[in-house]
Amino acid sequence: MEMIFPPALYIGIPLLAVLALLRFKKREFKGGVRAAYTQAVKNAPLFKKLLIRYKIFTYMTVAVYIICVISSLTLLSRPARTDIIKQEQSNRDVFLCMDISTSVNDLNKSLIPDLKKMVTGLSGDRFGITIFNTSAVLLIPLTDDYDYILDTLDKLGEAFASLDDSGFWGTGNNFFEAFNFIFGGTAVGSEERGSSLIGDGLASCAYNFSQLDEDRSRCIIFTTDNDLEGMPYATLPQAADICASYDIIVYGIAPKGMGGILSGADPEEFKAAVESTGGKLFIQSDSGTVNGIIDSIKALRANQTEAPPLTMRTDMPAVPFVFCAAFFALILASGFLPVAGKKVRH
Repeated sequence: MEMIFPPALYIGIPLLAVLALLRFKKREFKGGVRAAYTQAVKNAPLFKKLLIRYKIFTYMTVAVYIICVISSLTLLSRPARTDIIKQEQSNRDVFLCMDISTSVNDLNKSLIPDLKKMVTGLSGDRFGITIFNTSAVLLIPLTDDYDYILDTLDKLGEAFASLDDSGFWGTGNNFFEAFNFIFGGTAVGSEERGSSLIGDGLASCAYNFSQLDEDRSRCIIFTTDNDLEGMPYATLPQAADICASYDIIVYGIAPKGMGGILSGADPEEFKAAVESTGGKLFIQSDSGTVNGIIDSIKALRANQTEAPPLTMRTDMPAVPFVFCAAFFALILASGFLPVAGKKVRH
């Protein structure tokens, strides 16, 4: 046990000792009424008995006061216990990268429950969320705050539910809030560059991983229909090369349609891109899609790295508080007790 504010004891106890010495220092008789012929009284058995009882009560009272003061000083010094907890953390980082263009709305809406299941099924890893259309937005940087991630996925689910199958806004109560949450920042430059810039979204997500030079396992859960409708800075194969250069594995999830992907997209390009990173392409309707991704991520190297030790300090006021309260109660009770015993009749 240690004291968080030890000066309370270092100063208080010496001061208490000095006061006690001054209080109980033997003094010469000064003033008062001198009494003569007291020897007979002092030799009386009753007087001796009362004198002994008086001294006992006096010493007990002084002891009670001293213990009460020391307990109070101990409380002021804040006794505490310090525990050093060794921590280990997983070295796997997972990003959810979601294409939020209206053509993928049905996929995103149906995937939210599965993505939440994936988050709860991979405890110990760090997660992040990126959404993109024309431009990418980092919703959540890598974190192990799973409640925060699940809450953000709920908000995304509510926003996706506000869109109808045609991609036009419905009549939900949180219409404007959902609109801003989905498209705020993701439609920047859409008039010049178009939308659904798949390669830009994947490349941006790759660079959202922190400390890419560290030896960690990294992967991206990539949901898109690969239906490019603009002029990207990076093509999907180029973005996949960026991921591969940093050992980032990409697991793609695509909606069911022509060849497993929506009409107009290039399913072979999508499949080749994710497989070039060591990943795999999953189709929305595949049985056990999310479980397959979870198993794939768990199969990644998951060495445990030693995190900085966590110092936990716990206040421990119980013992000094009990002593202080108990002896203070004795002080109060002593005021109602006769010091020398029963009254003597003359």
